[in-house]
Amino acid sequence: MEEIKLRCMLYLLYRCKNGDIDKLDQVLLNCGKAMLELDEIVRGSYNVDDLKLNRNDLAKIMVLDGCFLLELLISGSPELNEKLESQLDGLSSGIEVIQREKVLSDLIMLENQIPLIVLGKLFTTLFPENLTKDDNDGIRLIREHALSILGYDYSTLGSSYSSELKGFHFLELVHSFIDKEKEQDKATKQNANAAVENNEVNNASAIDIPTDKVAKQNANASVENNASAIGTRSKKDANTSHGQRKLSRCATRLEAAGIKIKPPEGVTSESRRASEARFDLKITFSKEKGILEIPQLHITETTEAKWRNLIAWEVNRITLEKQRGKKARFTCHFIFYAWFVQSLICSVHDLKLLKDRHVIKVHESMSNEDLMNMLRKITVGVPDAEIDHEIDMDSLFRQVINELNSYPTTVDRARKTRKVLGHIFRCVLTWIWYKCRGAYGLLRRDYMPNAWRVIAVLAAATALTLTAIQTHYAIHHN
Repeated sequence: MEEIKLRCMLYLLYRCKNGDIDKLDQVLLNCGKAMLELDEIVRGSYNVDDLKLNRNDLAKIMVLDGCFLLELLISGSPELNEKLESQLDGLSSGIEVIQREKVLSDLIMLENQIPLIVLGKLFTTLFPENLTKDDNDGIRLIREHALSILGYDYSTLGSSYSSELKGFHFLELVHSFIDKEKEQDKATKQNANAAVENNEVNNASAIDIPTDKVAKQNANASVENNASAIGTRSKKDANTSHGQRKLSRCATRLEAAGIKIKPPEGVTSESRRASEARFDLKITFSKEKGILEIPQLHITETTEAKWRNLIAWEVNRITLEKQRGKKARFTCHFIFYAWFVQSLICSVHDLKLLKDRHVIKVHESMSNEDLMNMLRKITVGVPDAEIDHEIDMDSLFRQVINELNSYPTTVDRARKTRKVLGHIFRCVLTWIWYKCRGAYGLLRRDYMPNAWRVIAVLAAATALTLTAIQTHYAIHHN
């Protein structure tokens, strides 16, 4: 890997205008000086008392790793790759590396985080002529292309939300993007509701409803909204236990109640490729139509690692803020998303149902049992009792949970009962099968690890059986 990093760094250096052979030493020296200026910031970004590296050694590591990551970002952007053309012949090693799924997974591993300010500083040092007035430190450009290679579209955020986007490293950047995306969706929904209310008022005025009556209706609506807001806040305060933040019915029981589960429509091939690398948390539920839309969860060889690291960062952030004495509540999107998926699946039959509905798409050879175990264990290590009172649920996500849990049955009662009883029966059979298979595995591991042990166990079982038969006939004869 070190050789690949060096090749990427060399290719990057030849992209800058001063990338002549006789000037490479000076370019590297400038990068090293820039990293020395960030020494305190870099050390402060890692949660350790002593990195056990002097200033020069740390600067060398930041230059090598920073140039490697910067070359990956440039190689992953056709626009930047063409604009910052290298003087070296051939393609950059970064183009090949960026296609590897494990490399993208490594970028969001908790222990591999590098401050984005390092990449921004290197970009301003190497390509000062490509900076803009709105992005004089290169951070916005770095964030935009970092999100792009991780599967998140920076352009979907409005200017007011993208300007507030924060992120000191890749993990925090992804979480900040989800935050702003949720805020934008919430504002869009509020604007849509306001537009509907205005249309109703205009329609009421058009059919000559008395003004005082309209005013009275508006006043009543205002009282209802205030009461609803108070009720929502009281529910939010009461809804602090871990169990109330999950679905009360699995996928099979939701469908038995008349709810249709499906992925959102209108997914293009380009967005589908991007969705394989990202987690789409835009879960919506239409109470009027009874349709639950869940974006596809793509299961690849790196899904578990990426998901666990995103959850680990959320837990780590809560722990750090708690140590600093801050009492603010945080929204842990990926923990709640994991709990939501887990509550949908109570048996392998729920998993098959979600796969049939194209909500879960598996891109590697994995049995349903292994996939279910992976999803169940994705939150292992999350201290539920400790963080439960320190995390908050996104309001739109909470609304989906509450509406699903309170959704009444809209199908024939007999049909629902038949479907639920069949599901429970299959769950019991699955549980018995897992227990028997586990007992058989324990027997093979402890008592029959090799052929001689198998023969010994069979001989002992045969002797025990013959002894029991002999005892039975002896008693019967007497």
